[in-house]
Amino acid sequence: MLGFAGGGRGYENQRFSDISAGAIGITGPSDLILYKPVANSKFITLRATAGCCPAKFKWSSSSSDKIKFLGATDQAAVVVKPLAASETKDDISVFVTIDGVTSPPKKLTVKRPKEMSHPVLSSNDVEQIRDQVNFYIIRTKKEFTWTLTDQFGDPMANVDSFVKSSFCLEIVAGDVSRLLSGLTSAATVLDQKTTFYGRINVRINEYVTFNSKRSNITKEDARWKENIDITRTTNKAGQMVDKYAIPTGLWSQEIDIWIDQKLTLVDLGYWENEEVNITATPPAITGKLPVKFQ
Repeated sequence: MLGFAGGGRGYENQRFSDISAGAIGITGPSDLILYKPVANSKFITLRATAGCCPAKFKWSSSSSDKIKFLGATDQAAVVVKPLAASETKDDISVFVTIDGVTSPPKKLTVKRPKEMSHPVLSSNDVEQIRDQVNFYIIRTKKEFTWTLTDQFGDPMANVDSFVKSSFCLEIVAGDVSRLLSGLTSAATVLDQKTTFYGRINVRINEYVTFNSKRSNITKEDARWKENIDITRTTNKAGQMVDKYAIPTGLWSQEIDIWIDQKLTLVDLGYWENEEVNITATPPAITGKLPVKFQ
């Protein structure tokens, strides 16, 4: 309690043991991200707050299977690292006990990327064109949007700033390596624009290969000479834009092309393959959605 001494001496020291649990708090992030492998996951730091003059600290958790403390647990701050994904939001409670008084719980959630999907591409979204050297291309008429979500179906977007990027290719003769090195005689850049608003969110790599075993024309007939390797970054809403443009060579009808698209979350370590089918009558591009990260 507070005591007052006469003669204008002011307040004496406050006894911390008289402070209720409501005067103790825990500050810091509420979300952790589970990487793959788990050992690569990043830690967060939680700090205890108290009214005055704490002497002894002790940190504890209700979920030793989902998080662990790194280092000392008897200091004013503690380092927390994820071990497993949460089953429900806020299913982890962390407490700090100061001089025998325990704080209210600090609720934590361990999130992990679960799925990526985009709207189904209808016949109105796809067209077949001929390029300047009379090769056929089946492509989406405009950009479409992928959304990366966590295990709760929420967009993986937990930063205040973002980078918006789009990079769209129209392959003419399929020589993507020359395109990426700046020699565009073998391909045409339809659109390339990047606007930086702040920190980068999730980087996603797309690696696209021609599936010769399932397609009814060869890579050579399709003028497909190099695989496509592009990395984009999600925006604040956990989204990124994309556009398909698949060369089919001199073939304009009865085309059944399959491509394999490997999606990799570069920093988080998750990846999965999507098979995409391209047909010409009518022009269509279909894939198995959503893409589920294991």
